[in-house]
Amino acid sequence: MPTKICVYAICKDEDKYVDQWFQNVAPADYIAVLDTGSQPKFYAYLQEVAEKINAQAGYQKCIIQQKIITPWRFDVARNESMRLIPEDADLCLCTDFDELLVSGWADVIRSRWNGESRVMYQYAWTHTENGMPAKIFTYDKCHANDHKHFWKYPVHECISIGSIEDDLDEIHRGLYINDIVPFLEHYPDPAKNRQAGYGELLKVRMREFPNEVFSYTYILSQKFWEGKYQEVVDFSLNEAIPAIWSRKYKDQASMPDVLLYTGDAYRALGQFDKAQEYHRMAIAVLPNARDGYLGLAWDLIYSGDCQGAIEQVMTGLRVGVKMSLWCEREFSWTYMPYVILSVAYHLLGAHRTGEDYKLCSKAFGAPENMIENILKDFVVHEGPGPVTTQEGEQK
Repeated sequence: MPTKICVYAICKDEDKYVDQWFQNVAPADYIAVLDTGSQPKFYAYLQEVAEKINAQAGYQKCIIQQKIITPWRFDVARNESMRLIPEDADLCLCTDFDELLVSGWADVIRSRWNGESRVMYQYAWTHTENGMPAKIFTYDKCHANDHKHFWKYPVHECISIGSIEDDLDEIHRGLYINDIVPFLEHYPDPAKNRQAGYGELLKVRMREFPNEVFSYTYILSQKFWEGKYQEVVDFSLNEAIPAIWSRKYKDQASMPDVLLYTGDAYRALGQFDKAQEYHRMAIAVLPNARDGYLGLAWDLIYSGDCQGAIEQVMTGLRVGVKMSLWCEREFSWTYMPYVILSVAYHLLGAHRTGEDYKLCSKAFGAPENMIENILKDFVVHEGPGPVTTQEGEQK
């Protein structure tokens, strides 16, 4: 019997994406959508779409229901959406309305699935300004319809069967689709601030799962995104680093990510020596990741050592290995190395080389005028010399 796939999702007032999402998931055998509180007009449209799909299919292919989740939690909403999955579905694939699967996705899954309880694939979380996938990592929101799986955590939720150890074992034994990159792409609406309520939900997550190290990374990311740099430093030094370092997970990606955020926050606070210290620690913990080298390069530029910055970027380009982890920094693998090189060479007075790297950065999707805006922080001279800020202070 052919593998029956159910795509399921939660949504709320996704007018911008609704038509393309239903078209994208049409190859599924079932489509299940839990509306979590849309305006009546949008919810009525969802029901109309379902009626058309079911009439064309000749069976109840599309299931639409509405339920208000109070207080809001992503895990509760997604677990409620799983209740809509038909019993005879073999595989369940969760996507959001602002995501698109690769053309032919269903045929790929059906031809490769051999009863594995988890399916992993490559996910493009962000894109550059020219549309290139930027942050790509392995995703696993596809699972067997065996009533063992559930959604865990109130925010930054994930599929689970129980403990972290059980989940890792299942993932290791799962089906990997790594030759199609990306398999799923994310196109968020820039008009929607989806992280605005994450701070409080992260506090709930920490209370409920105090011993799981990845929460520390999420909290630091949220604080940095909010511009609370001193809070990043304080939380990292007083809580995150001691907690993670004392556990067996210290050799995983969580520790270098915490160190990177700490170094970035120190640089944002103008404490460049401390920034260098923590970026060097990140390199020592995970020496084959580009992120630490690029973070250190920026520290060196702002400390007046442009030649040292160039050397760090070149080292990162030479030894860096793409690991497809969610915590890898997307622009380390697109335009950022060339932005740093362009800025450094311009500040050294080697403008022709700086312009060459500027062209490279644009080819990899660097934002318009990014390098020019960075250089405004400095007085660009015509030959080698100290880096000087606009205020005239030598760095």
